[in-house]
Amino acid sequence: MSATSWVRAPIGPDAARWTTIPVERTVLVIVHTITSANRLADILPVFESDSRVQIVFTAIGASAISEGVVDALTNLGGIVISWDQAVQTNFDLAMSVNHSGELWKIAAPLAILSHGIGYTKYSAESRHPPHQHSLSREPGAGYGMSPEWLLHDGRPFADALVFSHDEQLARLAAVVPEALSTAVVAGDPCFDRLRVSLPLRHRYRRRLQAAHTTTVVTISSTWGPQSLLGSWPSLVRELLSELPIDSYRVLFVAHPNVWYAHGPWQLRSWLADAIRAGLTVIDPLAGWQQAVLASDVLIGDHGAVTGYAAALGIPTLLAIARSADVIDGTAIDMLARTAPRLDPHRPLREQVHAAMDGNQPQRSRAVADLISATPDQSAHQLRTLFYRLLSLPEPATDPILHPYPSSDLPANRPPTAATLVQGTIEHDGTPAHIRLHRLPADVLHHRSTLLPPLDGHLVVHADHPLRTLRAEAGILYCNRDEAGTDEQTWLSETFQRWPASVLTAVIDPNSCTVYGGTNRTAKVSSSGSADPTPLLFASAIYLWLADGNNWDDLPTQISIDTESDTPAMLASVHRHGPGG
Repeated sequence: MSATSWVRAPIGPDAARWTTIPVERTVLVIVHTITSANRLADILPVFESDSRVQIVFTAIGASAISEGVVDALTNLGGIVISWDQAVQTNFDLAMSVNHSGELWKIAAPLAILSHGIGYTKYSAESRHPPHQHSLSREPGAGYGMSPEWLLHDGRPFADALVFSHDEQLARLAAVVPEALSTAVVAGDPCFDRLRVSLPLRHRYRRRLQAAHTTTVVTISSTWGPQSLLGSWPSLVRELLSELPIDSYRVLFVAHPNVWYAHGPWQLRSWLADAIRAGLTVIDPLAGWQQAVLASDVLIGDHGAVTGYAAALGIPTLLAIARSADVIDGTAIDMLARTAPRLDPHRPLREQVHAAMDGNQPQRSRAVADLISATPDQSAHQLRTLFYRLLSLPEPATDPILHPYPSSDLPANRPPTAATLVQGTIEHDGTPAHIRLHRLPADVLHHRSTLLPPLDGHLVVHADHPLRTLRAEAGILYCNRDEAGTDEQTWLSETFQRWPASVLTAVIDPNSCTVYGGTNRTAKVSSSGSADPTPLLFASAIYLWLADGNNWDDLPTQISIDTESDTPAMLASVHRHGPGG
């Protein structure tokens, strides 16, 4: 149903003719942005399993960045009505997690909540409310916490202003005392869901294919010129260029306003080389909470994601200085004052490890204490408030508090399309032991000049979009299903097409077929318990040959180590061709 059409069920004068469940109350949920939709997903479960209550959504269109909202609500399966129909219909309760737009036109008791960690910033979002010409920046005021946002004709238009902490209540009393009678402190529903989801950390990491020895680093950016992306846009690539792909997993979380101000296609296009380098980009609709909980370190800015990570005890680094938009005394202000800064003039990898060894618990408590005055109680308090406004008895059961599902995370790690491989061979003992160190080649031009120069060989997918990387590759490869029915033909033809290549390879999940010219072929298969990474097998043979050994002397078994703490991979080598 289009949000521009007037619906006839489950609301409207003849709705009873078309509906099946005899609901007693109807709630209007006002959605401004995708950020709003994310926050409302933490709130609406308080009505779950209560057939007395019908939920209806409207996309108000009052934000400068409202793209994607109608599609998201429609995909959710909600009834979406136009704003015109919303303001001409009576409801039993309306709720919003934003203040912009003509909310006072709604004919219903209105509850307004925060869409982030409390009210922490002087936001650029809609700086000119429809009924005002300037936004107050007096101490304690800001978006959602000033007369421009809370009063209409000098009176509060919301029946309930919901705050997460008494710190916000104190500011309200100082800045807009006229609205104090509507204030309710009811904790933070997102923080509570994060806390109840903490035991699922291993499940999120398993979904991300991150072993217990893998260091998961999440980069998080809010929106605007003072954000991480706005002030240090190359950080994603710089970090990737320093982290070996076998022992690190890098995730990226961007505020929905980044996605929908520039467009999802554009953001992914800007990050294309980083994605080829193995970056996992978290969807703007869901998954950022699970990414935070899966992380060993989070690098962020003054956004809510960074604040929640710090409050949960995730080692946290700030990539930028304290934003001028942050209000003193808030949770984000505490984060800015206590979290260590990432130094762009020092190697990033060593700073990631220093953060993991730092004094996180004390900083965590300082931020958490300002996020919620009533941790783990938000669902109870919000349900009590909403049902009071609905004049409806609460259900007899406890409110629902869902852990975040692992299915919101991407199931597969993006393949690293080009790697620079360095390694050493230990000749003593059997099997031959080879140690490898792999970095993503697509981003190595961002590598810091503070780090030593790199040598090694390039392993590049034969379809890689950069011809320069293909032309310089020591190993060109493809997946078995890409080679066609005649694997040997693909190996030999690719070898001849690219004279710089020493080997060509075809991989599948457990083995690698390697071709070295003049009909020399070897198949390397996993023979150990560790999860195989078949491209390592090709690099092991490359290093064996580069070390001055002959193809005829390939060992029948090799042991491969990477920088990860996982056991060495054992592989069996079956050589074919001349001398085989």
